[in-house]
Amino acid sequence: MPIPILVLLLYVLWTIAVMVFGLGLARLRRVRRGETFSDFPGGVAEGPAFHQRAVRAHLNCAENLPLYAAVALSAAVLGIEGPVLSGLAILIIVCRIAQSSIHLALPQTEPVVRIRGSLFGLQTLSIGIMAIIVICNGGSA
Repeated sequence: MPIPILVLLLYVLWTIAVMVFGLGLARLRRVRRGETFSDFPGGVAEGPAFHQRAVRAHLNCAENLPLYAAVALSAAVLGIEGPVLSGLAILIIVCRIAQSSIHLALPQTEPVVRIRGSLFGLQTLSIGIMAIIVICNGGSA
């Protein structure tokens, strides 16, 4: 299995884990304290700080997963592989896991947000470079 596809599957599993163990557990705690499921309106920042961070961490994963998926799947369909693509894919998943973990684990002080932003920037840059590699090596129609 090409590394970018393996990373895609790991990315999916990580997104599920953030949802279940971050968001799901945060909501379960609130339900056990007497809140109802209707107390969690979509698209509204509400609840304790950890719950809000869990929502954002999950949304960050879900928002960026399609971008990575498009590039990784395009590379696989076109048969484009190599150490640069593999290395960038690994960098992306490491940065994604670090970014989500920091988002969930730490209060969002200025230094923490800067670290998260840097990790996001590395992911975005890496996805962009991978896309350029795929475009340049995709052949002609």
